[in-house]
Amino acid sequence: MNRRWTAILIGFVGVVVIVQPSGAGFGPGAILALSAAFTYAVSINISRRISGSETSHTMLFWFALFMIAGSGCLAPLQWTTPHGGDIAVFGLLACSGTLGQFMLTQAFRYGEVSFLAPLEYSALIWASLFGFVLWQQLPTPTVLAGSAIIVACNLYILRREIRARGRRIDPAIAGAHLPEA
Repeated sequence: MNRRWTAILIGFVGVVVIVQPSGAGFGPGAILALSAAFTYAVSINISRRISGSETSHTMLFWFALFMIAGSGCLAPLQWTTPHGGDIAVFGLLACSGTLGQFMLTQAFRYGEVSFLAPLEYSALIWASLFGFVLWQQLPTPTVLAGSAIIVACNLYILRREIRARGRRIDPAIAGAHLPEA
């Protein structure tokens, strides 16, 4: 097994530390969060793959259409009619989500996934900040420890990627230095 996969598996240990499958952290919320992380990773990789042939606006349109269809199928299960202030919050959510998705699509169109993925860990900082400001909650020591493991593993992978790219030799340059036979 190579070092990248070892780091990925150790990073998953960080996820297990956060979720605490034997304790209070494991439940439907944790399962849904892990499912969301998996499907998000799939969507980022698909976006990166099709970004060469599709515009960002087209990808955003189809993403939004499938999100509306998917959430529309689930909405009747827990429907509550929104009231006055809720509609403004939904509008803010729609605008920020659309803008965020567009920016992510653009970022992954122009940047390498392995270099951009660690930047997304700023979401841990934002989530902690919003959690404190809105609900007066701080991350538990277990969450901080698991997050540190995950971030460390991803930084290790990023460092190895940068080193590997630095060692690669352009075949045209390498061929220019070969003695003629």
